[in-house]
Amino acid sequence: MPTVRHITKRVRAAHEHTVCFVPAQYLRVRIDPANVENPYSLSQDMFYGDGVVSVQLRKGFAWDGASIPYWWPLIPWLLTLGLHEWRPGWLAWLITTALLAYTLRLLPWMQKMGRHARAACVHDELYRTRQTARAIADAIFLEIMRLDRVPWDIRYQIYLNVRLFGWTAYKRRSAPAPTAAAPTAGETIP
Repeated sequence: MPTVRHITKRVRAAHEHTVCFVPAQYLRVRIDPANVENPYSLSQDMFYGDGVVSVQLRKGFAWDGASIPYWWPLIPWLLTLGLHEWRPGWLAWLITTALLAYTLRLLPWMQKMGRHARAACVHDELYRTRQTARAIADAIFLEIMRLDRVPWDIRYQIYLNVRLFGWTAYKRRSAPAPTAAAPTAGETIP
């Protein structure tokens, strides 16, 4: 059974032989505040392709941006509260200060749009269409963030979030679409 590490290596090897797209300086989007569920839409066509999967996103493709939970930076602070209760002293304060510095480094990346937005857009499309397994979609997400020059610690932090909590979105979007009931005898289809 291939692990996430093996899948990531396969995706990276496929990228070495093909040109997916040029690293993003920005992603052109329109913001529709009336659309609460998917407020961002692409202002231009976008194509992503490698040896594993290809995705064609048309102008107007709507998605919710990067789905990063805002409570994630609070986890280290909650852990340090327990640390101060368990082992009060200078080491607890040193760890708290280091986590504060790292949290401040994370904050610019905790937004819906940024250098990681193109990876989030392709990732959302892979989750919607279910072209690939979840692990491969997540590995492609990580690789696009690497191509778009997201710093390694930030991209693995975001990737860790996707691996830990992305199963809920994958499961929710995997529900089959409701089908229309077949017409009964004597009924016409409009």
